[in-house]
Amino acid sequence: MSAVPETQKNRIIWFANLGHSLDHYIMLIYPTTILAMEKAFPEVSYGTLLQLSLGSFVLIGLGSLPSGWLGDRWSRRGMMIIFFFGSGLACLATAATNSFFTLAVGLGAIGLVASIYHPVGAPMMVASAAPGRLGRVIGLNGVFGNLAIAAAPFVTGAVTDLAGWRMAFILPGIAALGLGVAFMRMVPAAAERATRKSPHAGSHSRFTVFRVFGILFFCTFAAGLIFNVASVTFPKFFEERLPDLVHSATAAGAVTTAVTIVGALAQFTVGRCMDRFSLGTVFLVTAGLQMIGLFFLINAFGIAAPCAAMVAMLGQFGQVTVNEAMTAKYAPDRLRGRIYAVRYFLNFAVAAFAVTMAAKMHDATGEFVGAYRILAICGALIFVGALFFPRRDVEPIAARPAVQPAG
Repeated sequence: MSAVPETQKNRIIWFANLGHSLDHYIMLIYPTTILAMEKAFPEVSYGTLLQLSLGSFVLIGLGSLPSGWLGDRWSRRGMMIIFFFGSGLACLATAATNSFFTLAVGLGAIGLVASIYHPVGAPMMVASAAPGRLGRVIGLNGVFGNLAIAAAPFVTGAVTDLAGWRMAFILPGIAALGLGVAFMRMVPAAAERATRKSPHAGSHSRFTVFRVFGILFFCTFAAGLIFNVASVTFPKFFEERLPDLVHSATAAGAVTTAVTIVGALAQFTVGRCMDRFSLGTVFLVTAGLQMIGLFFLINAFGIAAPCAAMVAMLGQFGQVTVNEAMTAKYAPDRLRGRIYAVRYFLNFAVAAFAVTMAAKMHDATGEFVGAYRILAICGALIFVGALFFPRRDVEPIAARPAVQPAG
């Protein structure tokens, strides 16, 4: 069986990058369109509108488990084709809804197809990366995902203000269908071989694997709460904390984009750092930044609010890059897709609680102070987890030199 050409591996990496952007973008369309709907339906509270997206966040978590299993057992290429075309159709269907019930169904469909990317696209990307460039490839992939997180509020806000909320779903839906056609034509079925065995994973002791993944899964759960609350509440948060600047969905989206883009661009630097320093050291630094930013964010007002948010997001997105590298280096090939699936199940399973918590606490108090106190506590717990992670990268068992017998 001939080796997969490097050009096809590079195509897989680039489509994984574009898929990462699409995945995060479509999940963050609705939180910004809420600001326009809130004005159109003043009798409906912000919390009630936000909870319409609950099914979306539940399904992106639950769907990751069968997606990872199907990617491992059936075809990662086939699952990515379903992801691209499914995303497009789900967005177009959501734009065509005519009631709050059908809107919730459409958002749920978006969450279900979005669950495919991380347990399938991420393993494809990691297995296609050349040795010695893993950190940079993961970092660049993170930049694509987080630039989408940064751009989604601004682009969605601008499109909503100019052409209505339905167009905010139609445009990315058309783009997703185009990516699906290009992926089918440019990544042939034979390229599937490039995604089956990773050159980065070694055979580690059971204690090392349990230690690494125990810390990883705990921190993933806590980070999931932070990410999901922040991503869905930032537009409203900045509308309240920057009243002299934010007066429209476009302005709220622009501030959210400016905050998020800091973390997005820093992620590539974090990836390069992982090629030079141990994962434990980089993990500790990113967790510390996230913790500090979240604590200041609790009561930040005016220009201090986006500044504190930038520090928190720099740490948050940098930590995601570290987590990807942990999975790439310590997960066995036959279980990699399912381990990614468990990670993202934990990350997004907490989303159901996160969205409900943020909505109900805001409706009860009229502000986000209580919700962000909980996020700060989560940030502190992640920092504690980073303290217990090995400061040095643990070498694979196979890489250790054999003991020579005495002569």
